Amino acid sequence: MTGWQAPSLWGKDGNPCPDDWRIPTSYELQSLVNAGSGIVSINGVNGRLFGTPPNTIFLPMAGYRKSPDGAFNDVGKYGYYWSSATYNYSGSIAAGALNSDNGRAYINEYTNRGWGLTIRCVKNNNQ
Repeated sequence: MTGWQAPSLWGKDGNPCPDDWRIPTSYELQSLVNAGSGIVSINGVNGRLFGTPPNTIFLPMAGYRKSPDGAFNDVGKYGYYWSSATYNYSGSIAAGALNSDNGRAYINEYTNRGWGLTIRCVKNNNQ
């Protein structure tokens, strides 16, 4: 993809995940979208179930925190999950994210990095 660059926010020294874990790439999150999904509620938590049994993953619709006030927004209505990818968008660095609502799930390549989205770490496979 033209314009994609190495992640600058969550590199080796800034990775918020535990040792041997990392933030997923946009391509990995896109594979969830490609696997199909549906809206479900598990133990009273609204979210999206990706995949088909027995290979499924539930991602809650945890909403987000938006700068500058840091308030929670859209909890139970939308799910936003960071990818590790960054993108130069009109002179500022944006990031890719998995967006989910009641209608669909998709990758947004132009998410403002000042927003507080959910991080769902994945295990490194290159051990």
